[in-house]
Amino acid sequence: ISASERKRITSIIEDSSIYNEQDP
Repeated sequence: ISASERKRITSIIEDSSIYNEQDP
């Protein structure tokens, strides 16, 4: 896995985490 792919995956995980936190 390349650094750019890892960074992209991390961003997606963080985005979904924030989305889940905002979910009522």
